[in-house]
Amino acid sequence: MKKPCPRYEAMFKDVESSPALKALERKYKGLLDHLTKHTGMSVKTVGQVESLYITLDIQRYHNLTLPSWVNDSMMADMKMLAARTLAYYSETEYMKRIKGGSFLKHVLRSMRTLLNGQEEPLVNLYAAHDITLVHVLRSLHLVDDTVKPDYGAYLIFELYSDGEVKFIYSNSWDSEPDPSMVLCTAPCKLNYLEEMLKPMIPLDYDQECQLQMTSTINGSLSYSVLTSYVICIVTTLVIYNFSRDIFFN
Repeated sequence: MKKPCPRYEAMFKDVESSPALKALERKYKGLLDHLTKHTGMSVKTVGQVESLYITLDIQRYHNLTLPSWVNDSMMADMKMLAARTLAYYSETEYMKRIKGGSFLKHVLRSMRTLLNGQEEPLVNLYAAHDITLVHVLRSLHLVDDTVKPDYGAYLIFELYSDGEVKFIYSNSWDSEPDPSMVLCTAPCKLNYLEEMLKPMIPLDYDQECQLQMTSTINGSLSYSVLTSYVICIVTTLVIYNFSRDIFFN
């Protein structure tokens, strides 16, 4: 998910300068100014707020005393802006497809290989950032722009021998799975899931990431696609699990 993608990067620059993001930064200018005053940093973007929120949240998680200029209301606003920042990385359907869709392609391919009787690991574990979880959840169209995974958040894909796939998500290691996170009506079969997720699966990553520069009416450059996948602290876990007891029988 870190592989270079020129078209994605150009689209993300557009998102960063979008009117919606600029309006959000104007709305919370008081918070940005407050953070600038007390941190010694020049805080002008919601992306900077997300970085500061993580730092303060780590302190709070370890029961350390937060600075006197921090309060619960401010932390709530910062968490909301942090969630919005993570969502901007998968703002469009194309961005969801390139980021989360690339991982989903790997998961679906591995499940199909195993279900077809070919050799495949029964359990696969991935450590990831919160942003990786958001990419995947948004490519599944399970969350909007308000989800900020906590430490130890995890998602699980389980494949059973009859082709049923079960999905489990929890926003932190010490909370119950979220029952609202449902991929499709049970029994959710792999065949159906493959068809349902087809719009989110890149067919050729390199080709879909290419840029074609074309002149606009005013002479500036615009981008079109030629054709239609690091950690400070390990906070999240992405798992897909193939039902061990069933497949061993």
